[in-house]
Amino acid sequence: MLGVRLSTLQTQPTTERSPQAQLVRRCNRLLLLIALCILVVLGFKCWRVYDRVQIVRADLSTLKAFVGAKRGQAMVAALGAELAKTRSDTVALRAEAGLFLPITPYLGWVPVYGNDIAAAAPLLDAAVDLSAAADDAFVVFGPLLSEQAATPISGARLREQIVANQAKLKSASVAIDHALAVWPGISVDTLSSSLRNQLLPVGQALPLVQLGLAFAPLLPDTIEDIQQLELYTTAQPNDLALAALGPLLAKTRTDVTALRSAAAPLLATLSSSTAMSSNPDLAAVGPLLAAAADMIAAADDSYQVLAPILLQRGGKQPLGEELAAQLASAQPQIIGAYQAAERASANWNRISLDTISPAIRVRLLPIGGLLATLHDGLELAQVLPRLLGADTPVEYLLLAQNPDELRATGGFIGANGVLTLDRGRFSGIVMDHSPRVDDVANLVYPNPPQPMLDYMNIEMWLFRDANWSPDFPTSASMARKLYRLDGRHDIANVVAFDPYALQTILAAIGPVTVEAAPQPISAENVVDYLRSENDADQGTADSKAYVGRLANAVFRRMQDRSANLDLWALAFAFRRVLNERHMLLSIQDPAIAPIFARYGWDGAVRPGSADFLMVVDTNMGYNKVNPSINEVISYTVDLRDPVAPVAELAVHYTHMAPAQGLCKQFGDVPENYAAMMRRCYYDYLRVLVPGGAALLGSMTQPVPDTWMDSGQGDDGAVQIGAGAAGTSELNTFLVVPAGAAHIVTFSYRLPATVLAKDTQGWHYRLAVQKQAGTRTTPFTLMLRLPAGARIVSTSPQMAIQDGEFTRLILSLDQDQAIDVVFEQQ
Repeated sequence: MLGVRLSTLQTQPTTERSPQAQLVRRCNRLLLLIALCILVVLGFKCWRVYDRVQIVRADLSTLKAFVGAKRGQAMVAALGAELAKTRSDTVALRAEAGLFLPITPYLGWVPVYGNDIAAAAPLLDAAVDLSAAADDAFVVFGPLLSEQAATPISGARLREQIVANQAKLKSASVAIDHALAVWPGISVDTLSSSLRNQLLPVGQALPLVQLGLAFAPLLPDTIEDIQQLELYTTAQPNDLALAALGPLLAKTRTDVTALRSAAAPLLATLSSSTAMSSNPDLAAVGPLLAAAADMIAAADDSYQVLAPILLQRGGKQPLGEELAAQLASAQPQIIGAYQAAERASANWNRISLDTISPAIRVRLLPIGGLLATLHDGLELAQVLPRLLGADTPVEYLLLAQNPDELRATGGFIGANGVLTLDRGRFSGIVMDHSPRVDDVANLVYPNPPQPMLDYMNIEMWLFRDANWSPDFPTSASMARKLYRLDGRHDIANVVAFDPYALQTILAAIGPVTVEAAPQPISAENVVDYLRSENDADQGTADSKAYVGRLANAVFRRMQDRSANLDLWALAFAFRRVLNERHMLLSIQDPAIAPIFARYGWDGAVRPGSADFLMVVDTNMGYNKVNPSINEVISYTVDLRDPVAPVAELAVHYTHMAPAQGLCKQFGDVPENYAAMMRRCYYDYLRVLVPGGAALLGSMTQPVPDTWMDSGQGDDGAVQIGAGAAGTSELNTFLVVPAGAAHIVTFSYRLPATVLAKDTQGWHYRLAVQKQAGTRTTPFTLMLRLPAGARIVSTSPQMAIQDGEFTRLILSLDQDQAIDVVFEQQ
């Protein structure tokens, strides 16, 4: 019975055996169902998050497409709408993912994307803040984008937008602050490579954006200041503009100081962060603001010193006296301004322009030149009283050079004189005929340079020919030596000038009345006046005295402080004649000479360390023919073999006067000036090139015996030897008949140092030095680059690329510095 009962129990269902077991089974089924529901919900939620991610990714791709797009109203409207959509989509993504964010920090173990998932919370928080900041900031600044496409944004327009949207600007600033607070919680270096590459630029830009938004309320005033100051660099200001400059400098000084103060706390916070070291634009903000503050302080202090002189018309004191006295008394202010300029230069040098964004770099590049000008001007202001004889009288040996008979440093020395300045006063200049300096009957003179003996039959080196060297310090030293040979006292300072210097100065000060001149002498007639007077005083006892009368009239006009004397225009005129080498200064004062040397005002040959070219013509025909000569220079450099670059120089001469028959070095009868301008051109041509250059070939023309006064012609051979300042000199003798054209070519191997490589690429640098006394000489540079090379940049920015050749067309009215950067594919 017992067995039957057990067998019956074993065959009964479990549910019938145990109500508890039934309950457990039902619970398990319920739990399974709940789990399945949760999985379905989570799956749906994941799908929703994924969908939101894809939407945001599409938004970002759309935003990237706006980069570089042509700005206009339609583009700005579309960008604004897309930013608003991105903001909305990012907020939606953050809300959708909110369920998972508490657990994402524990999912770093997930293969490949684990670190991305673990950082989801701070990433989404930052994304929400960044999209909000971008949207709000665009509301403030977006309308200016389309306007900027046509004209730069004005300070007034920027102020209008900021005032109208203050709440949005504040909201954007708060959002950026939140993003910066969240960002350190993101370990960008541990993220997947694709995400890391997208986030690195964002992290670098955040501090810069924060600074920009903090600056925004102060920017309108600063932008207005800069835009008004830029006008002073592009045009010569009048009296009203000069009077307004003082208040403008003072206001700019205040505004820049406020901007720097606003940035200081943020920069201090960021100083030790990786963002500062990894973002060149951000790293430049501190030194740039410091340089700007000191630069504007130096300019403001300088103006306070010079304003009494610049703005006062019809002063009681002569200009030289007032200038000497004012600068001497204002030395403490000038020294303070100079120290500020020194600090500005030091901060400016901390900025690596090559590493910052191109758009910013282009705006900053002119500042370096302006800062250098301010620095050197203040340095000169400290020593200018000594140039004016403020403490002790100072003398200058004057050399009047005639470029119609061109010589190495500007022209034949036809007249000379002495200028003495005593506390800014001058007692008058007496100019004398230069041959009167020489006493050939009683003194022994040095042997002349060999070409003078060979081609001009000159057997003694006389004062009038002292300027043989194209290096003016060398020629000035020889002039001083020959001047004192007959017992005259040594004059340490030498000033050489030509008629074009007087022409430029007269254009600034207006016509002057010259003793014995039939009419006022102006910029328009001064050259004709000098040429006509040369004919009128031939053989007179006071030959060349007219040069002194003109020079005295010009000095008196500058000194008399008349109501219509524009001192600013006069200052610009002097700078122009010095830059264009119509005036050369050899000053022995060790505090002054380096300043003039930096600007090239001392006329020294400075070849530098790369390629160098200086074409020097010396008229050996005893005539005044140079105004009739049209000269053009063509220079071709083959860089296909960087180790052995080759240059070819062609100098084209065209004699514009009518043909006159056979060439004669001397006229048979005395000639007037006009006739001497129509003679054949006897030229000793020197070309200064880098030291170590090797002559490969040349094309010249021989000079017939009958054309030479000595009866000995020349085969036109080119010689190469040592030139000034370590250069190599190529030279040849040529004659160009009236009405004819002549071409001289040189081919030579350049040293490999004309090319240098840096992070930008290969640099070809060329310094072209203008011969003093010449006007404007057309100059063409042709570069043949290696196959496949691509031009990165050129300075000046006027290059034309045609296959392997790059062409620059310039005018040599002053020295030219050329830099061509290229890279090889």
